Amino acid sequence: IPLGTETPAGEIVSAAQAHRANIVALSFSSAYSEAKASDGLRELRAMLPESTQLWAGGAGIARIRRQIEGVQLVTNLGQVVDLTKEWRARNASY
Repeated sequence: IPLGTETPAGEIVSAAQAHRANIVALSFSSAYSEAKASDGLRELRAMLPESTQLWAGGAGIARIRRQIEGVQLVTNLGQVVDLTKEWRARNASY
């Protein structure tokens, strides 16, 4: 379910809950600051249920050097395929 850019964290959480999303994936452009992306991901991670995966990718993520607890940083599209396969293997009922 694509949401627009600049969607507030609270609205992302509400959409994830309403649609019973298992994974929330965000993409950050290179124009987005590393600090703002990191802070936003930490905020969103704290608001989402632990059971909901949080994946983040895009050129703006490439500058983040430290892992963010509870957030999967995706460095390329091929990694999304692998992560999806892993998720499906762990959650066979979906």
